[in-house]
Amino acid sequence: MCEYCGCQSITTVADLTREHDDLVTHISVARGHLDAGRTDAAAAVCRDMLRVLGLHTRVEEEGLFPLLNDEFPDHVLALRAEHTRIEDVLGEAAHRTPTDPSWPDRLRATFHLLRDHILKEQDGMFPAALIALDGEQWQQVEAVRARAEREIAERDRDPAGRARQARPRDALGRPLPYGDPRGVEPVPEQALPVDEALTTAQALLDGGRAFSAHEVLEAVWKAAPPGERDLWQGLAQLCVGITHAQRGNRVGATRLVQRATGNLRPFADDPPHGIDVAAILRWCERNSADPQAEALHVVPVPVT
Repeated sequence: MCEYCGCQSITTVADLTREHDDLVTHISVARGHLDAGRTDAAAAVCRDMLRVLGLHTRVEEEGLFPLLNDEFPDHVLALRAEHTRIEDVLGEAAHRTPTDPSWPDRLRATFHLLRDHILKEQDGMFPAALIALDGEQWQQVEAVRARAEREIAERDRDPAGRARQARPRDALGRPLPYGDPRGVEPVPEQALPVDEALTTAQALLDGGRAFSAHEVLEAVWKAAPPGERDLWQGLAQLCVGITHAQRGNRVGATRLVQRATGNLRPFADDPPHGIDVAAILRWCERNSADPQAEALHVVPVPVT
């Protein structure tokens, strides 16, 4: 890939190609984990891939693509769209292993897309850039990398010393370009107390942010005692189902609601924490075909 045209004599292209090689290696490792049923390990590899892409994507989208957009607008637009699709699926594992049962299959498809994307850049975009750009323009791209590396190194860290996620997401949980004003406020990564988690998730659902509500509930699921884990997983799955519906994926939405129903049903007769599981199950029966049709209440609605 991109070995004969002289691209890799340019520092920018050599760095981007090295990152591509790193991503291909990660894909191979993650596929092995998926084949062995080690979803947690595959999710951890995805987090490593996101760290590589954090810098790589900035260099391309803020440095290389703007310089090529006038001459190759359709190609640049397609590559940007693929960046979003790839980081959308990988980003579901940014903080924890996704609970969506369709995620491993979607991840496999994303790996295939990423491999094709890499080939498009190395066999098409990079050689075209070698012809189209002059020395001053390559220096501009290098300046973008230097600035991005500095900002990543200096970005805020949480109390445990871990770097916070810098890429913003929209209300449906989809990654946005850096600095995009449509980004919503991220939710806490740590598990909230049960009452606070439920009220926070409900407020997010009411505000159209089912993806963020799922993150809040999923954090509680990870920290819950064994006897309650299916309950919290089911609630999180319902929020993922609503997210799929919001994104136009009705098939995935229905599957998640059905999966959640199975996790929630054992709690219908004796639900913990005052959660009206029976009412939520009735909601599932009414709305499995379209989870957006009626508001979901994880906090019981007061009787008036």
